[in-house]
Amino acid sequence: MLINPVDPLDITYIVSILIAQIAGMLGLDLPVGFLNLFGFLQGLQLIFGENNSILGYLGLQGFKTLKTILNKVEKYKSFVYAGVRFEVVEGQEALVVDVRSRTNAKPECPVCGWRFGRYDTQPARLYEYVPLWGFKVFFRYRPRRANCPVHGVKVEHAPWAQGKEHQTTSYKIFLAGWAKRLSWLEVARIFDASWNTGYRAVKYMGLSLNSVF
Repeated sequence: MLINPVDPLDITYIVSILIAQIAGMLGLDLPVGFLNLFGFLQGLQLIFGENNSILGYLGLQGFKTLKTILNKVEKYKSFVYAGVRFEVVEGQEALVVDVRSRTNAKPECPVCGWRFGRYDTQPARLYEYVPLWGFKVFFRYRPRRANCPVHGVKVEHAPWAQGKEHQTTSYKIFLAGWAKRLSWLEVARIFDASWNTGYRAVKYMGLSLNSVF
């Protein structure tokens, strides 16, 4: 299941858009990740609740909550979220979520969609996900190769991304949703995304390139 990138009725979305527009009118530069601020506050409210302490958030409790959220919005029956940790990715501290296949789940051939035995396992790959609480988020997974009797040995289909893409489908939808409301240059600066990443997101959603670039 793909996440809903933007809920127009969400007050945090409305406030963040208004602030971004006012800042643009005044010629002010918003800091990278600013539009995640309200998501960060919501995350704290979700995590802390009435019984959880700040120490619990900063420690294991926060990571458990992130896994719980992912299982709500990005649950895949043949895969599990094994762990979450802070790591340096491309020179920046990021949240890295380890994804593993379930013990008895066979890899899926990307051509025919049937599942066959595992031929081998490839090195780990990173797939960029929707940023959370001001941090970039990546899925890390070691894709298997399916031994398809019809199409040969193929790298399995990963349901969170397309082909060899390094961006998750949810992340592309998320960026394209913001690109409908802000210029792509603003979106790229706020979320620290490259032009190519934005191009893939817009192309995936079938938007006009002239309308967002």
